[in-house]
Amino acid sequence: MDSYNPKEECNTQFSRLAGIFADQHNNLYVVDSNNARILKFSESFEFVSKWGEFGVFPGQFNQPIGIAVDPQGIAYVTDPGHNRIQLFTPKQFEDGKAIIVVGRKGESDKLWEASQLLSNFAYFTLIYQGFTKQNIHYLMDEKAAENSDQSDNNNKQDDNVKKESSDVDGNGKADDIDGPPTQENIRKAITEWAKADNPQGHLTLYLVDHGIEGAFVLSDSDSERLQVTDLSQWLDEFQATGNGTVKLIYEACYSGSFIKPLAKPKRLIVTSADKEETAKIHNTGISFSYFFWNSILYGANIGEAFTLAYDHVLAGKSEQTPQLETTGDHEGNSETDHQLAQNYWIGNLNTPTDHQLPEIISVSPEKIDTDALQVDMEVNVKISDSPVAKVWAEIRPESGVSPYSPSGTLVKMPSFELLPTGERERGEEQRYTSSIPFKEAGTYSLVIYAQDQSRNIARPKTVSVQINHPYRDRAVLVVTSKSKNAVPMADKAYQVLRSLGYQSEDIYYLSNHPSQGVTASLNRKNLDFAFTEWGQEKTQDWLIYWVGDERGPFSTKSVLNWIKQAESNSLGNMLIIDDRPSSNELYSALQSLKIPEGRLRIFIGSPFSPDKKTSLSWVLWGNLMNWGGQVSEALLKIKSQNEYLDLDIPSEQLPLFFWGTEEQLVLSDKSVEPYKDYYIGSGMVIATVEEPLLGNEPEISQPSYSEGETVKIRVPQLVDEDWSQAVVIMLPDKKLFAAKGLNQFSPFAITDDPYNFPLWPPSAGELVFEGAVGKEILKKGQYKVFLLHSPTEDLPFRNSLLPSQTLIQKSFEVK
Repeated sequence: MDSYNPKEECNTQFSRLAGIFADQHNNLYVVDSNNARILKFSESFEFVSKWGEFGVFPGQFNQPIGIAVDPQGIAYVTDPGHNRIQLFTPKQFEDGKAIIVVGRKGESDKLWEASQLLSNFAYFTLIYQGFTKQNIHYLMDEKAAENSDQSDNNNKQDDNVKKESSDVDGNGKADDIDGPPTQENIRKAITEWAKADNPQGHLTLYLVDHGIEGAFVLSDSDSERLQVTDLSQWLDEFQATGNGTVKLIYEACYSGSFIKPLAKPKRLIVTSADKEETAKIHNTGISFSYFFWNSILYGANIGEAFTLAYDHVLAGKSEQTPQLETTGDHEGNSETDHQLAQNYWIGNLNTPTDHQLPEIISVSPEKIDTDALQVDMEVNVKISDSPVAKVWAEIRPESGVSPYSPSGTLVKMPSFELLPTGERERGEEQRYTSSIPFKEAGTYSLVIYAQDQSRNIARPKTVSVQINHPYRDRAVLVVTSKSKNAVPMADKAYQVLRSLGYQSEDIYYLSNHPSQGVTASLNRKNLDFAFTEWGQEKTQDWLIYWVGDERGPFSTKSVLNWIKQAESNSLGNMLIIDDRPSSNELYSALQSLKIPEGRLRIFIGSPFSPDKKTSLSWVLWGNLMNWGGQVSEALLKIKSQNEYLDLDIPSEQLPLFFWGTEEQLVLSDKSVEPYKDYYIGSGMVIATVEEPLLGNEPEISQPSYSEGETVKIRVPQLVDEDWSQAVVIMLPDKKLFAAKGLNQFSPFAITDDPYNFPLWPPSAGELVFEGAVGKEILKKGQYKVFLLHSPTEDLPFRNSLLPSQTLIQKSFEVK
């Protein structure tokens, strides 16, 4: 550490003087224990320097009590509050400055917890490698960091991974974050802050969170994107007057798209994925850059750290190719790139360490080929300097993510913890065992991880698994409406199931309206076939979805018999989603139907009504996609969405009968706890960047209106050609207006299709919509204005009124 920098002030006030040491030059070192610091005085008792404060990081103390300095000037400080001795060298730190930028795509950002863990780990590593708080510039949404530290987030982290807050170094002060992650703050940090008091001219830059091609996502504001063209210009300005090196570590989807525009001599660029690849950032923070920083922490050079992290990514079966570019030739991963990277470190050069990392010694069996849906695993882990905190297995289908899934970062896979047996074998090894369940037949990779209490992770081991079990999950979708108003609901269900890994042959879609995926028309004969002959073909879990503004030509008794038949012909669990006016009747009837022992039956009902702007199941399908088919998380999310958007779903229908036992349950964290491990489909969770690039916010000409006045809404032009947008007004009585006029004096009209609003592409330019109060807008009260967006491609997930898809919400009042 660069520890002996003199301060301007001369502090001679001590609190509990715990130790004094005189070196060979008669300099005095004083241990000021209660103030957690060391002070150095000359032979004539003049103040020279001081270092230390309360905290857990290197250079911080908890009640230090003693110090000794050897002839080389190396100081050894006993820090009993942390059970350690810290060593400080008097050498000058020569690696310049560092900037950390962690993005956050709003409250719906599934990467936020992981990104915060990663950025704080990078901060810790930089401190350990000799950077001080003064030469690290940390840009983060500080308010979000404080909230994540206090809240019980549904996206729960591992119990062994401590939640971080804006007090990164644990000194009791929120003095680590230097500002929010904005373009202007990044520009100033690179072109002004990093250039000042930096004689070596070196800069380390770490970016982490969502990425799109050619841009890093900074926040939920559409204008806040770090464009690679801007970053290139700022780095050119930083390096224009010096001979220093820039080291960029970028963890995000499509991060490789930064290599070609940024590559130059004296720049080392490390990215977690190639230019056309998405990345995997596990929700506990495990990712490419975690392994990279972990290697840097223990003294590896950049080449060694990259290689180790690269190998971890391959071993973990992540479908991404990390890139290293050091030569300035715009092409990554050449032999020369790797050779040159061996000569560069981050922080103190080649800091030695004898720290032992955990190691997975053996996995048994090493290859699995079975007819069962459950596999017994045994793992032996070599215990490192720090005790093992957790060993777990992650299931990854060899087929990868379904082509129906949205693109984005893969943040979660089905995982299961292995528990210690309590037996130590061969002295340094600990045995862990578990029975790992699989959903259905297929080819899988079972990736085994081990992590110690210092958060070091062993190199993963992969087991090839072939499950030959003849049973598989099935779904029946039934549209009971004579009109087409329920078809978008069923289409969405079909697409979500496909995105979650269901094969088309495992979905029986019954409807009298032509649509993609429809298997047969709706009649009693086809329903009988679906639940008897088709359903008897070795079914594991059942999913049954009824939707329509009519109960259909079938009695509740008939439906109950079909469900009974399906349940008797399956081995697994059953999820029933009933979005019909008669859902109450089916719920009551199901209470008399005994649940097979050892199984789950979950019933979700919501009377469908075409005059409502949405329904519970419409929102549910979107949430199931967003949460990887995890039913409990999808239901809990609906609870907050109902409050956010005033979905007008009566409280007694929310989530209208969540039933897993013979009793009706109240929707809460506690009530869904028994079902937290139940999911439909593959269990993969994709974190997508759903916002298009937008110019400015929409403008409403005035906040309140009287009868006869004209409401005028101006919407800026989209600057992203891959997106379209819609404008919707919600009346006080919950009816919807859709903007059907384009750039003209045209009134809004009540939409006749609440699931497909008129979309305007970027080519439409700036949009101006006007409507007269007293025509369509009649009632007094508050009117909500939503600006929605959708991919230009006709995806079935578009235009459901969800917070993650609502860019702007403004309102005006009619007096």
